[in-house]
Amino acid sequence: MPTPITFQIALDKILKEEKGYVNDAQDPGGETNLGISKRAYPDLDIKSLTPETVAPIYKRDYWDRLDADNLPSPLNYVAFDCAVNQGPGEAAILMRAASSVGALLRLRLDRYRRSPHWDRFGAGWSSRLVDVASFALDSLV
Repeated sequence: MPTPITFQIALDKILKEEKGYVNDAQDPGGETNLGISKRAYPDLDIKSLTPETVAPIYKRDYWDRLDADNLPSPLNYVAFDCAVNQGPGEAAILMRAASSVGALLRLRLDRYRRSPHWDRFGAGWSSRLVDVASFALDSLV
């Protein structure tokens, strides 16, 4: 029987992916901690974020914004990861264009490839998509 992906399962996976504090001037996200960027949340002390303080942000601004509780697993996780890494607005656009989990993953890769940051971050983004696809497939068995 497949294991449904809940918010907590998805959040735990995202936090493993996003890790800790980074301040890379070439990163489109800029100063980031646990996947939360200063550009998106200018009033937050990014350095002091913890898994406990980011969980409500992820729930409200990413998971709930996608209505992920009402999406089938593993689409909910793939869409959530897209929202975290590529923005909730972009995730909504890509989801409207995708007919399946595989289609959403392909659209995400296409969007990454068109990014002016592809040369620097493309390998990491591609690796992330492989991890997302693997986790999504594992949830089906």
